[in-house]
Amino acid sequence: MFTLQDAARYSITPHNLGFCGPATNCSEVLLKGSDKEIKKILLKFPAVIYYCRQIAKANSINDPLREDVLEAYWLGNDLLKKAQYKNGGFPHHSYHVWQDKPFNENIILTEKMKEICQVTARKIGDHYYADHWKEKVQKLNQTQVNNLKYYTKINKWLKRN
Repeated sequence: MFTLQDAARYSITPHNLGFCGPATNCSEVLLKGSDKEIKKILLKFPAVIYYCRQIAKANSINDPLREDVLEAYWLGNDLLKKAQYKNGGFPHHSYHVWQDKPFNENIILTEKMKEICQVTARKIGDHYYADHWKEKVQKLNQTQVNNLKYYTKINKWLKRN
């Protein structure tokens, strides 16, 4: 299960590093805010809302910050199948990392930074966890691990060709 709070946790570190989100400090709201407060902040993350709107529109979903839409963006799920781009990519976080320019024009992401920015599945003991900016974000089930690896591989491969 993917929650609004999970989406907020993916957003905290890059926001604190100055890569995305509003100019004001919003970490406290992302960590402890109500769903309504978290949604209000996530609307100020240009990449998140840009891709989530594409996913939602392709699936006739009115709320681009619905939890399954956010999961599609961060980890991947079946909603991406209807949102595939003509070049074969998908509106997934990995596409933003490997194919698009940062929404903040003052940022230049090196290859090393892109590797750290992409979400990866890291095994710790018997469980997998999502890793973003070297931060453990959430525990993943096997379907989430498979989706994350699948969509990341496709979107990263597009860059190489």
